[in-house]
Amino acid sequence: MPTRKKKPWERTQGKRPRKKSLKRFLSVCEDEKSGHDYLKSFPYDREKFEFVTEGGCGNTISVIERGLTLREEATRK
Repeated sequence: MPTRKKKPWERTQGKRPRKKSLKRFLSVCEDEKSGHDYLKSFPYDREKFEFVTEGGCGNTISVIERGLTLREEATRK
């Protein structure tokens, strides 16, 4: 029996496996340890999420400024 020709919507266009992308969360805290420990205490799938913590930023204004700077740097990469 001859094989039938595939219709255009049945053809694959060299599908490549999709690269799994991690969702990254940035936590900027006044101190270095407690913010990191707090986020790591929650159960999460390490293959899907990544937590990045930055501590030791000082007062509230410094924390916000550092967070904005780190976000801008991450979007440029």
